[in-house]
Amino acid sequence: MMRAVCRAVVLAGLVVESPAAAQEARLVPVTVDGEQVRFEMRIYAPPADGRALTLVFNHGSTGRGLEPSRFTRPIDSPALAGYFRDRGWAVVMPARRGRGGSEGLYDEGFEERRETGYACDPSRALPGADRALRDIEAAMNAILGLP
Repeated sequence: MMRAVCRAVVLAGLVVESPAAAQEARLVPVTVDGEQVRFEMRIYAPPADGRALTLVFNHGSTGRGLEPSRFTRPIDSPALAGYFRDRGWAVVMPARRGRGGSEGLYDEGFEERRETGYACDPSRALPGADRALRDIEAAMNAILGLP
């Protein structure tokens, strides 16, 4: 057990110490729920030209949903991206509707009064999770069309 923990710590150290990778943030058009919006995507291209394995890093939520300023923070993890990019991978970090610099309303399972944060009631929370999954599917469709 201790050996597994030590390996996890070493891997985490490698990710943190990896040099920052060159990245590009762009607004990529997507269609989701019949709506045309642009998702902000941070794209870390591998050092070599041509086809590459691609890691798509989907972000999580914003804690309890009580701090709207967190909704528009850029979705980025340069150390993680650098680790994979340095090994020849492309890394794409899409932001769902209303997150990061993406267009649209961020609406993933809030209480009726949004300022009270995310709902625990499944009748509100589950549609919010489904909405996030539709955004991820739209992002994947757009990513598959990128060069």
